[in-house]
Amino acid sequence: MTNVSLLCDIPAWTFYIAAGCLGVVWIGAGLMIVLVEAVVLRLLQWGTFGRSLLDAFLMNLASTLIGCAVPIILLATDNVPGVLLGLVGGWALSVGIEGGVLALINANRKTERRPARQIWLASLLANVASYVMLAVFISMELIINS
Repeated sequence: MTNVSLLCDIPAWTFYIAAGCLGVVWIGAGLMIVLVEAVVLRLLQWGTFGRSLLDAFLMNLASTLIGCAVPIILLATDNVPGVLLGLVGGWALSVGIEGGVLALINANRKTERRPARQIWLASLLANVASYVMLAVFISMELIINS
């Protein structure tokens, strides 16, 4: 059976830090995801790199705390279609949660606010980038475990 916690564990690093569990792998992978999403936000001119990094961290913290259940349920399989369904379900959930977080951040901005289209495009593209990376991790695990 595939390691069903992989999809949750990678973005869940923020939770592990908050809970005091410092897993090097979780933190490293989580930092990579936040960094990738921050770069995407910056390329979309969301804000300065520091602002993009903070917002990417907040997005991932929210999706970690809210969104682990669906990917775990959908990845509770050891076949490729089930894993792909888990990835797509997790991606869709992340886009929704993280887009909502960006909308909240945007509503509280003291500087120029972004239109809704830009908010959802940022969430969509940031999650495409991080889930491509996540798909590579999961593919490697499937290959190693087969």
